[in-house]
Amino acid sequence: MNIIAKSNNIATSLDLYKLIQSPERKKLTDIKGQNITLDKWVLYSEPNKDGVEQKLLALTTADGVSYCTNSATFCRSFEGAVAMFEQFGEQFHDITVAVGTSKNGREYIDCVVNG
Repeated sequence: MNIIAKSNNIATSLDLYKLIQSPERKKLTDIKGQNITLDKWVLYSEPNKDGVEQKLLALTTADGVSYCTNSATFCRSFEGAVAMFEQFGEQFHDITVAVGTSKNGREYIDCVVNG
């Protein structure tokens, strides 16, 4: 596992465990179309079953529910937003798990930061 970025409030190994390894995590697609308030998050990579590095995003909402996604679109949007906000020394907490449809008709999720 390689941590790419994480929220500033991840302070213990238990915080990281709940995000990365807990079997209680849910799929982020379970809440597609919903607005959520972030508590903690970590963007990381690890090899998939074929040995290829894959980015994953795990997050915990303000109400304590943990989610994870390997959606390349969502991870890319989230990582870009983190980098942009960091340029101003800021963090965001409210996001929407937006839904889109690709050119070939497949549904995907994307991250929209709510201001």
